[in-house]
Amino acid sequence: MNIMDMEYLMCRNSSGIQENSSSATREFQVQINRYDGEGLRHEMEENGRLIKFLYNEDREVVAEETSNGTITRYIRGLGIISSDSEEAKTYYHYVSDEQGSITYVLSEDAEILNHYSYDAFGNIIQKTD
Repeated sequence: MNIMDMEYLMCRNSSGIQENSSSATREFQVQINRYDGEGLRHEMEENGRLIKFLYNEDREVVAEETSNGTITRYIRGLGIISSDSEEAKTYYHYVSDEQGSITYVLSEDAEILNHYSYDAFGNIIQKTD
C-alpha cells in the first residue's frame, strides 16, 4: 500500500467525539473515514463516493448505504453468511473456515466468485478473483 499521508483529527461536538482519518495514495485516490464516539466507523468517503454504515448491538455492520441510495444488507450467523442489494440486484453467500475467515464468495447460483486460502495466522496466502 502506497500511503503518503495519514491524518487524525479529534474534535468534540454536540454529538460526542468524532474522529476523522484520511489517506491518499500515489495514484491520488483518497479515502476519508469518520468515526463516532464509540469508535465505530459510521461513514467512509472514497474518491467522492460516500458510504454510511449501520451496526447491530454486537458492533457488527448490518447494512451500508451509498450516496446514490443503494442499500446493502449483511446477514450474520457466527460470521457473515450473505449480503444482498435490491438496487444492484445482487446476492452473495460467504463460506467461512473454522477460524471464521471467508474462504469462498458464491453467487446466488452457487457459482464461485472468489476463493481465499490462509496460513495458520489468518494471513491470505492465495487469492482467486
